[in-house]
Amino acid sequence: MVSPNNAQALGGHPSFTRYDPASGTGWIKLEGDKKPRAFRVEGEARISEEHGCLAVEFARRIPGVARQQISYCALPDGAVVVFSRWQALNEIKVAELVDHPFRWIEIDRMLPKWTATQGAGGVWSIEGKLRMQIIGGSVGEALEGGVNGAVKRGFRAARDEVLQDSACVYQALVPGREPVEATGNSATVKLGAWTIHCAADGHLTFEK
Repeated sequence: MVSPNNAQALGGHPSFTRYDPASGTGWIKLEGDKKPRAFRVEGEARISEEHGCLAVEFARRIPGVARQQISYCALPDGAVVVFSRWQALNEIKVAELVDHPFRWIEIDRMLPKWTATQGAGGVWSIEGKLRMQIIGGSVGEALEGGVNGAVKRGFRAARDEVLQDSACVYQALVPGREPVEATGNSATVKLGAWTIHCAADGHLTFEK
């Protein structure tokens, strides 16, 4: 799950991110399924710190269906980059694959209804508080109470086929500080002075 951690960005509404187990990591639903199937995390997550950057790398799988490699890093300036790579473990029919979802809290007469606007280059702005930029992957969508960063529906996949390979860059929108445009692809993201590489096994390395 991801959340802006800058009180100045959140203003008077600190309860911004809704707890949702799928928020940030996404899900896959097969044809005929009423809901996404449960994942199993593979082994222990790898946690490391390099040049002041916190990295968390892990994989999860639905046995006989699909595997997702997730690599998360938090940069010293507060930006967060999440890499996600999905691969089929068998021939499958996918009803829905959602990557980089974000959910927020709305409480009638207490918290306002937030809005998400989409700009060019896979960039989303959520109520002027959080910026999401999708690199690689499919087109996303806004919905009530959240954003799905990348969505694919109604497709077949062969065994070992990569279903989606993408990255999402999260930046809190703080008054007086412009967000940094990210460039690159699903394996290498450049953000300001930082270049983050994600290897095929999900291992992250950093250059500045």
